[in-house]
Amino acid sequence: MIYVVIWIGLGIVGAMIANSKGNSGCGGFILGVLLGPIGLLISFFSSDDDNVKRQRTGDTKKCPFCAEYVKFDANVCKHCGRTLGGDSNFDIENFRR
Repeated sequence: MIYVVIWIGLGIVGAMIANSKGNSGCGGFILGVLLGPIGLLISFFSSDDDNVKRQRTGDTKKCPFCAEYVKFDANVCKHCGRTLGGDSNFDIENFRR
């Protein structure tokens, strides 16, 4: 019985580690429960999610229209071409003509 509690505890710790890195908490839980301490090591040494890294550094923001990440100083989204802020009268289509 004590082993079951320990393995579930390893799963919870694995979920917390994976979630703090921006990865799936459920995946971390499954790794922790199925592989025990080895699953914790895999969760700990797995790479962070790239979008989470960008957002933590503060050099990007999410486009409110397409939800893609663009540079913080961008005025126009490189993915959807819509204006992100600043002068609301500026329209990229009128600018190109």
